[in-house]
Amino acid sequence: MSKNPPKHVFIVLPPIIKENDSSRVELMFGPIVDFKRKFCFQVKVECHTSASNPGAVITLLKNGKNMRALSQEFSDAENYQNISVAKITKSFATIVVSVEDNESVITCLATNPVISEGVVRADEVLSVYCKSFSPRFEGWETHLELNEFENKVVNLSAKANPPVVRYSWKYVQKFGSNSGHRNGLNDDYSLSLNRSEELSELGTKGSIRAQGSLLYITNVSRADSGLYVCIASNKIGDSSASLLLDIPLLSPVPREGDSYFQLHCKVDSNPVTKVKWRREETDSDENIDWFRAKIDSNNQTSSKSPVDQILTFFNITRSDAGVYTCYTLRDMKQIIVNVMFKPTIIRNNLKIAADIGETQSIKFVCLANAYPYVHFNWSSNNKDIISDNNWEAMK
Repeated sequence: MSKNPPKHVFIVLPPIIKENDSSRVELMFGPIVDFKRKFCFQVKVECHTSASNPGAVITLLKNGKNMRALSQEFSDAENYQNISVAKITKSFATIVVSVEDNESVITCLATNPVISEGVVRADEVLSVYCKSFSPRFEGWETHLELNEFENKVVNLSAKANPPVVRYSWKYVQKFGSNSGHRNGLNDDYSLSLNRSEELSELGTKGSIRAQGSLLYITNVSRADSGLYVCIASNKIGDSSASLLLDIPLLSPVPREGDSYFQLHCKVDSNPVTKVKWRREETDSDENIDWFRAKIDSNNQTSSKSPVDQILTFFNITRSDAGVYTCYTLRDMKQIIVNVMFKPTIIRNNLKIAADIGETQSIKFVCLANAYPYVHFNWSSNNKDIISDNNWEAMK
């Protein structure tokens, strides 16, 4: 009786990705010299599996896309569960990372080629620390134009790794000459970050205040115009972004029906002195309609000069025109206010009867009240009158 030959038993083992220092995908970093292209360093990715039979096939991915592996090695497992044919697989890849690769996901997929199911996966998140990844501002608003009394919240957040630990705000604020027009500031004031003495810390109170990356703008006025600088810092470094806030001068002369206009009076003194207002030649403020007017002092709570004393009128009427005076104990300044309003015919629909000869003439008078100067047009029978032998229009 012949003996049957022994049967070879083929044991299939699924792979298990080997843990290495609590990380199942090992990332090893090495420096490279290529900073001109904003690359930070070179990363070697290694993925190891436990024993499997046959040896596992490893696929490396970066953010879901295949990485080109430099090599894939197989080694014998050391008598794994008494199965001498079990193999350990190691796969290697090298990538050059930049700041944009921060928080990229490196994925290792291991499969047994004879098992259709049971893909084993491990992920590792890249944290990129390099000098070029100090805080960065991207796509921020560099110029903001608001109307007076408008509100706005601006967010100048920066990306950084490690995260931003501190935001600070500074501003450059310029006062112009106090001419008697609506906003009291010239439009030709210049702003510069090169003059460090112009930079001031932005407080947490007032119409413009900062909290973290947020700039809160409330009830803004022309005096708030200026350059606001946000500085973001982390342990790698810091960077800044600037925002030019512009409150445009809509008109140097208010119009009847405007919602408001303002008179500015800048006082530069130490200590800060009190400013008062009066109208015309009176010694008090009784001629000012305080039901439609209010006083506000920019930087009044600060001990620094100058102080901008602001007199605001609401719901403008032609009666607001006149001479206003801001004064202190030692000085005074007069501001002439004119209010524009449309013409109003003082007398109309007049009937004139005349019996004149060929050499006599008759005069029609049209009176109107307006500011500024009124331009008159005459017509007869719905046709414009042009000066000729029969008509003469005089202003």
